[in-house]
Amino acid sequence: MYVADTKRHRIQKFDGHGTYITTWGKGGSGRGEFLAPYGIAVGPDGSVFVADTGNDRIEKFDGEGRFITEWGGHGDDPGLFSGPYGIAAGNDGIVYVADRHNHRIQKFDSDGTLVGTFGNEGDRLDEPFSVAVDGKGAVYVADGKRNRIVKFDPSGSFVTEWGAQGSARGMLDFPAGVVADAAGRIYVSDRDNNRIATYACP
Repeated sequence: MYVADTKRHRIQKFDGHGTYITTWGKGGSGRGEFLAPYGIAVGPDGSVFVADTGNDRIEKFDGEGRFITEWGGHGDDPGLFSGPYGIAAGNDGIVYVADRHNHRIQKFDSDGTLVGTFGNEGDRLDEPFSVAVDGKGAVYVADGKRNRIVKFDPSGSFVTEWGAQGSARGMLDFPAGVVADAAGRIYVSDRDNNRIATYACP
């Protein structure tokens, strides 16, 4: 289990029972350093990908915290970021990044080569905070500002969306996180309702 310790600019690693194993990273912009890291994902080969939010980049490490590579930088061109928050890795090794202030999801291979982008302001995404991939390659995005979850197919084409602002059953108030499990359930961190919402995969 890996935790992005945002305010302390580091990653902490624990075993499945919560026993501490190791820590890496410190505040800065050099290799292996972070500025408010937010998202973290583990690839099928055990590589660890960190959304180094304050530095507008992705950093890749092995499971012990040894630096492998980085990519990105500030901007709105393809491959650059403005506030990368959530990150997810599919079973095929493709890495998805919720590029929050650029209103899009960007796809990369595991070495940081851009594969594609989808979603944009005024189209299908406004403020994507988190991204998840299920076992079939479908992509789910927590679009916080619009209080909804948006589903895309593996190519990035829109499939469906759900949610509306409120506190009633099935409604959301600033969803900030989303996770898909192997059984086809979607878990949403419904931040301003102070709860976790669970859905069957639509």
